[in-house]
This record gives sequence, structure tokens and C-alpha cells, in this order.
Amino acid sequence: MGNASNGSWKWNLKWRRNLYEWEAAEAMELQKMIEDEKISEGDPDKWEWTHDKRGQYSTKTAYSLLSLEQGEVNEAKTFKRIWNPSLPSKISAFNWQLLLDRIPTKANLLRRGVIKDATEAKCALCNEEEEDSTHLFLNCKIARWVWMACSKWWGTNITVNRDC
Repeated sequence: MGNASNGSWKWNLKWRRNLYEWEAAEAMELQKMIEDEKISEGDPDKWEWTHDKRGQYSTKTAYSLLSLEQGEVNEAKTFKRIWNPSLPSKISAFNWQLLLDRIPTKANLLRRGVIKDATEAKCALCNEEEEDSTHLFLNCKIARWVWMACSKWWGTNITVNRDC
């Protein structure tokens, strides 16, 4: 792997087989990355988590890091899909409201005080569950039937979770 020379470490990576062309480029990139890391012969080895001020790993910091990275990727993709110029602006605006849970469902109207009685917040289609965006567009059995009919009409296949 390498050897100590004049109080510092010099990497000498050896591979068990000849590298493919694309692997050789990655190996050179790895070599450049590890050469920047200074290893002194007298320093003890230690693990350091760079995403924490104290350098200590925790599930919380790992989860935060993964959530942040995933959120950034999904947010950018979602934004591009919603504000797609080939979609009519009314559809884009509706999708944006749906994403932000700003559709005037009965649950939202109840939360805003427009509807006073919780019993009035039942789904207008099935009258079984509270009418929120998730129920109205995904879980309602009547809405599911409508989506399946649209799917047939469009010649596509929409998978809907029947256990919701």
C-alpha cells in the first residue's frame, strides 16, 4: 500500500490484476485524492466524521445529511416536472398547490376555520375518510376508480395501492 519516508507516508498502490481503461482513470483520481491526505508516522489512527463539528459520527447527523441530499435532488426534479413549459400553466399551478398541500380540500378548510364541524370534513366522494389531498387523489375508492378509468382511456397503466 505504501511506506513511510522521512516521517511522512508515500502511497504505492498495487492492484491484483491489470486495470481496465476506465478503472485506470478512476485509480489515478483516487491516487490524487489520497496524496492530499497527510499521514505522519507517529500520529495514531482515528476515525473522524466530517459532517459533525466534533468529528463524531451519529445516526442523527447521517440521517440529516442523507435527507438533505435526497431532498435537494428530489426538489429540483419535482420543480422541473411541475413547471414543465409543455404543460398548461393551470395544470402547473394546480400541481404546485397540490405539492404544497394548498388545495382547498375539506381538511384544509377545516384547518383554516372555513368549515367549523369535523363531521363536515368527510370525503365528498366516498364519505368514509377525512378529505385531504392524499385521500382525495390516491386513497379514495371512488377516486381510484376514476384514475383506473382514465388510465384505460389514456392507454396507460396506473398502479394504485389498494391497501391504503
